[in-house]
Amino acid sequence: DTADIAEFLVDAALARAARCAQGGGGIYSELWSLDEGRASVGAMHEAAVATAPLRGPEEARHMAAMDILVDEQPRSSELRPLFRQVRSHILARSTTLALLDVFDVFESRGKDSDYTAEERRRIEAFLDTANRSPVMRRCRAEAVKLSETSYTDDEWRERLWNIWFQRPPQSHRCSFEHIFVGEAAVDTLGRDVIGGLHNWFKFFLEEQRGVAKYLGRRYPGRIDGKDAL
Repeated sequence: DTADIAEFLVDAALARAARCAQGGGGIYSELWSLDEGRASVGAMHEAAVATAPLRGPEEARHMAAMDILVDEQPRSSELRPLFRQVRSHILARSTTLALLDVFDVFESRGKDSDYTAEERRRIEAFLDTANRSPVMRRCRAEAVKLSETSYTDDEWRERLWNIWFQRPPQSHRCSFEHIFVGEAAVDTLGRDVIGGLHNWFKFFLEEQRGVAKYLGRRYPGRIDGKDAL
């Protein structure tokens, strides 16, 4: 059953996230601890939102101190944005600003055109910023260990480019576009839908623009016409 599989995948992902937070996720925990840009995240549920004044000042201070605060709500409730709070310093980090520049590349470019010199410059700047981070340096070391191959700086950069930004012959989309930006498409009922978009920051930006809608942590499947986006 599709719904059961979806429930299982969500629970597995949450369990892994919990293990990583507690240092039990192997390389994932190590990358999390190395991430200078990691943020504290708090979740407010429907009951917590309704009873916020009654829950005590200590808990209120704890939630208010979070870098990111999300509002989880039942699918049947009146839909509200997922993100209640994202602190400004999260948006001012060098990796975030470089990522914004790359988002702009994919907002304006055509499906079949090659990258312009300016688009390549923005992507290269993003890769430079990412490669300076402790997380990416550790990823490079892990890649060397697993492949038993050493990489020069140019070879490593080319590998990252091919993985994330090179378009395969059978598609006009690169991996970065699918994972970080999302792919506009039309489902079997003729409705506009988005595939991919596995990046919280991009989803937050689209919420701010009013074009993304949170449908709950466990999305049950097909949606009706009024919730097509």
